[in-house]
Amino acid sequence: MFGSTWRGFDPHSAMSWFAVAGIESVQITDIPNTYDYALDKGFYGERKIESYEIPIEGEPIGHSLGVRVSEPRKWELVSPSASFRVGNVWNPEAKRIPDRFTHDHLSEMASRYGLRPFDEDFFAPQGRGVIVARTDLPMPEERLMSLAESRGER
Repeated sequence: MFGSTWRGFDPHSAMSWFAVAGIESVQITDIPNTYDYALDKGFYGERKIESYEIPIEGEPIGHSLGVRVSEPRKWELVSPSASFRVGNVWNPEAKRIPDRFTHDHLSEMASRYGLRPFDEDFFAPQGRGVIVARTDLPMPEERLMSLAESRGER
């Protein structure tokens, strides 16, 4: 699932609905830290994997592991004690917080779920794929962005 709202896409509602229906879901986020403090422009970085586990009985259990920028130039850990059904991959001993959960760690965690989100062939096998787009009008407080706008190309 992809979303193009100016604040990004928040899949937690959909993930919790899926979990209640017995469907396991995984969210993978990898945003480079492009925030420029002097210009007050750009995006805070985040590298994270989240999942809703479906227990045999009881409520769905959410797990999260990663790092993110919480304020300019300050990285923090996200739920380092989370325990995923596929196990955890990270380096709690790394001196720098962003090095505790790297892009390679994120890729390894995704591959344990059978996902390859950084491999173009995963999304379009044999060079073909289908994109499903939202066609309803945005809410008054929403503003849609094109991919080029989000990349700063326009």
